[in-house]
Amino acid sequence: MEKRGQVTAFILLGLVLILVIGGYFAISNYLNKQDFLTQLRGRSQIPIEIQPAVTAVDACTKQVGEEALTQIGLQGGYLQLPADPIPSSSFTPVPAALEILPNSGLKTSLWFREAGNGIRETTIPSKTQVEQNIADYINQNFQRCANIFKENTELTVTQSLTPKTTVDLLDEATNIVVSYPVTIQFKDTTFSINEFGAQIDVKFGKLYTLAKQIFQKENEILFFENKTIDTLIAYNPEIPFSGVESSCTPRTWSKSDSIKKLKDILADNINVMKIKGTNYAPDERGRAMEFQAGVEEKEVTANLHYSPSFPTYIEITPSKGDLLKSDAIPGDQGSLLASLVSPYFCLTEHHFVYTIKYPVIISLTDAKGFTFQYAFEVILEKNQPRRSTLEPIESPVPDARMCEYLQAPLKINTYTIDAKENLKPLENVDLNLKCFPQTCPLKKISEQGEQSAVVAPACGNGIIEGRKEGYTLGKTIVSTNTNDLQEINVVLDPIYTKQIEMYVIEKKTGQIRKPYPSENIMFQFTHKKPVTLSSSIAYQEEGNNCAKEDDCGSGLTCQQNKCVHASCQKQIDCTNDQTCAAGKCKPKNELQLTAGDYQVNYYVLRSSTWPIKTPKQKIENCVTGAKAGLLGFFQTQEQCITTDVESVELNTGITGGATFDYSIAQERLADNVPLKLYALVDDLPADMEGFSNIQIAFAGNKDHPYFKQPE
Repeated sequence: MEKRGQVTAFILLGLVLILVIGGYFAISNYLNKQDFLTQLRGRSQIPIEIQPAVTAVDACTKQVGEEALTQIGLQGGYLQLPADPIPSSSFTPVPAALEILPNSGLKTSLWFREAGNGIRETTIPSKTQVEQNIADYINQNFQRCANIFKENTELTVTQSLTPKTTVDLLDEATNIVVSYPVTIQFKDTTFSINEFGAQIDVKFGKLYTLAKQIFQKENEILFFENKTIDTLIAYNPEIPFSGVESSCTPRTWSKSDSIKKLKDILADNINVMKIKGTNYAPDERGRAMEFQAGVEEKEVTANLHYSPSFPTYIEITPSKGDLLKSDAIPGDQGSLLASLVSPYFCLTEHHFVYTIKYPVIISLTDAKGFTFQYAFEVILEKNQPRRSTLEPIESPVPDARMCEYLQAPLKINTYTIDAKENLKPLENVDLNLKCFPQTCPLKKISEQGEQSAVVAPACGNGIIEGRKEGYTLGKTIVSTNTNDLQEINVVLDPIYTKQIEMYVIEKKTGQIRKPYPSENIMFQFTHKKPVTLSSSIAYQEEGNNCAKEDDCGSGLTCQQNKCVHASCQKQIDCTNDQTCAAGKCKPKNELQLTAGDYQVNYYVLRSSTWPIKTPKQKIENCVTGAKAGLLGFFQTQEQCITTDVESVELNTGITGGATFDYSIAQERLADNVPLKLYALVDDLPADMEGFSNIQIAFAGNKDHPYFKQPE
């Protein structure tokens, strides 16, 4: 009886502890949220008559913040998904934003990919950029929260014109503060509130950090590239890779069938892969498919996804059309074993080279269902993983202590360049000393016009950086390991906004005309070193026929089967490269350029009123080999393979493109005359061979007699 009483007492004690602990966390969570609002507004007491409206605005702020976190989390940290200034091609098929489900409009960003011009780019938004993206969404949508005050007719409200939002991504929560001064009057009571806000129980910061850790590990060890090679080895010879077989007849495979099988196998394998340290039940069979990314987050579920419908490039060589074929091994050319057995047995070998490019999506979901996801491109080149980028994705966090030890007096003169290429004083320039990997802001002791007096920390071969909006980054090398006064100059080149006029040149006749509505023209200007500047423009007139949004170019929307400019009421309804005029988001048609040398790329896409088709056909390939048996070398047999090539239908195709060098002077940029861009184009071909010939001609278009440089 005594023992039973002791057990009962322990059970009761355990229940009490659970209740106490649970109550503690519940109260702690409540107090944390109250502390956030208390810190936000200080200790001021909101009048009871006004409290409901203020509480409603805070709740609305939280709702808008949750919308922002959801959208930006699903898009890899971006509010506006990255655009493709240079269109992807069959050789570089992965776009800057990957559509997750066909025709769904649901997309996520690529943190690493090979762009349309073949340049590989890593585009991970920094934490500061992500916080700003969330803030931009809230700024754009906060008006519906501010309108809550108007619903209460008993309140007289004086509101700010524009909200300014600050976001802090923490591991366990997300804090949102909206600076929006409001003065509220109720009868004889007047109360002012400067900020609204919310603390959202979403672990965005933790998932974002985890996503970067996983990406960094893939970037270091190339897990997916190596697993792709393992797949080729494991499924050989079903998918031909490399091997030797005892056969008198060379084996054949269909190239298109092999590519289809490989896509399906990649999907089957990648979709069951797991990231070690996340939430899943490991088993012995699945350990080979574990990605050891060096993370430990058991409350996070990681899903990896690839679909055969994703843009994928697979090339297998050598091949003859759709035919892949092994080769007989002559006794005098093979190994010692082959030379010994060749009089009695037949041997064949196959060695194929694969170049493979495809995207993978990683989705990270916490215990409450919030998801952060992004994609990256897997690249295998000629049976080898792409070169690993071992450099850190982001620079190390600056050591603030170094920046505190000031010893070197500097007198810094900041200049820009006028239209006549003369130096001109430039004021209000932000100055930093970059001593890798630290960057120290330089506080100005005094400032007279373009001249600033500062004291810098010690650094050998550091870089003084000058920054000002509308100018390129100015840089001057300096060593500050001295107490002697030094005077240095920093020059910032002006960035000009240049209006553009677009023209098309007919390659057959040399006729110059304005682009048709069916033509989508993209130019990219990339400044050569030392200036880092890239500017692009996508141009398409209204009026082209369309069935869906994807049929229209950048800045256009499909309405009543026509590509038109989107409607707008205010500038915020349009993108940064558009202006709201006459109720329409009109393209600005401008480039941001500075003087100097550029590499220019352009492409022209044109849609057709009739689809371009290649007919469905059967292709038969035959090979002759020796029969099996001791007398096989004296007898032959023919083996044939028939491949069905499906019909291909295209509504849009490339009709022009080129890469060329171009220089522009300061004086030309400074004038008010628009810059004329010319695109040399072919006629829209009637078949796939015509498109292939157009692409082959890209390299030589700059030397064509009708080609014109910008003027």
